[in-house]
Amino acid sequence: MPDSRRAHLPRPFIIAPFLLAALIIIVMLAVKNDAVSAALAPYFTKEPDPLTELYFVNYKSMPKFLDAGKSYPIDFTVVNHENQNHRYSYRVTAYEGSKTTLLAAGYIFLKDGGQVRKELWFTPTTRGAQDEIVVKLVDRQQWITFSAKNNG
Repeated sequence: MPDSRRAHLPRPFIIAPFLLAALIIIVMLAVKNDAVSAALAPYFTKEPDPLTELYFVNYKSMPKFLDAGKSYPIDFTVVNHENQNHRYSYRVTAYEGSKTTLLAAGYIFLKDGGQVRKELWFTPTTRGAQDEIVVKLVDRQQWITFSAKNNG
């Protein structure tokens, strides 16, 4: 005797289990086949968002107080995660109270995944001032800041 319930089911409910089974088989075959996996990967994986790392190399060991006339290293690193080669424009500025000094400026070319460490020295001159060093990637509107009190 025919099942009367099946005769009254809408057509999509009869076809859905077969489509689901077919999809599972296709996915299983794709996972085992490297060429198919590689072809499908862009549709199922997300590229990481492009970014640039900028940081002081030894931030925790940088002094909290500076002495006028003594030189201090200011080392920073730039790391390219932009998913392409990039030319960075940078500027390093020292602020001592109301005095502003350009310490360094230039360009850094980095391949994707590349990094560079820039080393420079800062010699404070204004006693008692609050010193601030700003390293800025001009084209990225990205910067880091180091501050210390100048002993007087």
